[in-house]
Amino acid sequence: MTRINNFRNRPRIGKKLPTFKLLDATGKTISLTSFAGKYVLLDFWGTWCVPCIPSIPELRAIHKKYGNRLAIISIALERPTDREKWLKAISKYEMSWTQTAEFTSAKEGINRLYNVIEYPTLLLADPDGILLAKIKYGERLDNKIGQLLAK
Repeated sequence: MTRINNFRNRPRIGKKLPTFKLLDATGKTISLTSFAGKYVLLDFWGTWCVPCIPSIPELRAIHKKYGNRLAIISIALERPTDREKWLKAISKYEMSWTQTAEFTSAKEGINRLYNVIEYPTLLLADPDGILLAKIKYGERLDNKIGQLLAK
């Protein structure tokens, strides 16, 4: 029954994304509404996620290219004991955009709220928080984001 409810409540293209509150890497509380008025790319990843790591340079390039037009929020799912590992990864991979993490299981928290079942998962929202696209691993991020921001 839970899987059916998660499916029914999943974020849908053209619908407003649910908001969240998480602590960033500096301890500041952020939420989706903190970025109202900007396009937002939610990047669900983890330090343990093999395909997530190769996508980081492309995210870094997108962050540099779109600057103030696009806020990137990386949301890591980590084990409760892996905070230091997460912070080291942010530094090692030069992830200078907003970083948040949940130190819990995938069955709880923001992953459940957004029905994230595979990693990496990327969600692009417009300045009003409306979901524009779910970008799959392997799609050319820059092409997809460029097309959507040009509209």
